[in-house]
Amino acid sequence: MSIGKLSEFDVKCGAWSSYIDRLKYVLQTELSFNSVNEMMQSHLQPTPSALAERYRFRQRRQNVGENISLYVAELKKLAKHCKFGGNLNENLRDSISFCGLRSDIIRQRLFAEDDTVTFTSAFKLATSLEAAERDAAVVEAPTTSTGARRNRLD
Repeated sequence: MSIGKLSEFDVKCGAWSSYIDRLKYVLQTELSFNSVNEMMQSHLQPTPSALAERYRFRQRRQNVGENISLYVAELKKLAKHCKFGGNLNENLRDSISFCGLRSDIIRQRLFAEDDTVTFTSAFKLATSLEAAERDAAVVEAPTTSTGARRNRLD
C-alpha cells in the first residue's frame, strides 16, 4: 500500500521539522523506526538459505597466491549465514585440513594429526608449514647474478 512519496532531505532548501512531519505521514506514526527497518531489511536483503551458504563455504578453495590466513578470513566471512553454531571451528578445521588447501604437503601433515586436533592448532600448524615452504623456496631459488659473479671471481 503506497501512502506517499518522500524524497531525500535537502539541507539547502528544506526545513527539518516539515520534513519530519512528511516522514511521519508517509511511515504512518504507528510504525516504529525499528519496525520499518526490519521490514525493509527483510525485503531488500533477505537472509540467505543456510544450505546454499554452506554449499558456498564448502566449495571455497584456496586461490593461487592466497596465503592460509587470507583463505581462513574468507572462510569466516562465508560462514556468517551458515548457522554452524558451536560447530564453526570444526567446519573451519575440516576446510583447512582436507578440503581447500592447495598444498599437498601441508594437507598430508595435517592428516597425520590425530582426530582431536582443533581448528586453532591446525591453523597454527598450517601457517607455520606454509612459512617453512616459503622459506625453503627462497633458499632453493637459483643464485642471483651477484652470486654468479662472485663465483667467477673465486
